[in-house]
Amino acid sequence: MPLMSRRVYDRYKHHWVDPAISEMYEDQKERAIEAAPKPLRIASDGQYDSRGYSAEMCCVLAMDEVTKRILTFAVVDKSEVGGVSNRMEKFGTQRVVEELQGRNLEISGVTIDKHAAVMKYFKDIGIVFNLDAWHLLGKLSSSIRAEVKSLKKQPEQQGILRDLGR
Repeated sequence: MPLMSRRVYDRYKHHWVDPAISEMYEDQKERAIEAAPKPLRIASDGQYDSRGYSAEMCCVLAMDEVTKRILTFAVVDKSEVGGVSNRMEKFGTQRVVEELQGRNLEISGVTIDKHAAVMKYFKDIGIVFNLDAWHLLGKLSSSIRAEVKSLKKQPEQQGILRDLGR
């Protein structure tokens, strides 16, 4: 026996549940922003609903690097950026930054991944950005591999490779 009809459920949800969730979310968001040291130092990244170039949605988060709390986020649909999924992360990043700046919050720096359009955006608006360690280590790792490969071709360097365990 059903507890309530779909119509009653939708009415309760619309009048009581949704407003309560929205109020709690806004309250927690305000607390996170108040707790963050000023000027803000944020980490930002976009997550897609699927891999590759077929993503339909992207969620961009902004997290305070000191408190490790999410300050805000933006969800971008592919249709908002002309159907090109690669543009979604930059568009979401713009929304996040504009929201924080709209609250008169200064952003002193941002840590981002290696997304070319996002890096250009931060250069254009004059906010200092750093690449996250994961992406920096990836580049370092490929550089080391290339160097080891070139050393393998030089017989006089075989002792170094042996010492490195290669």
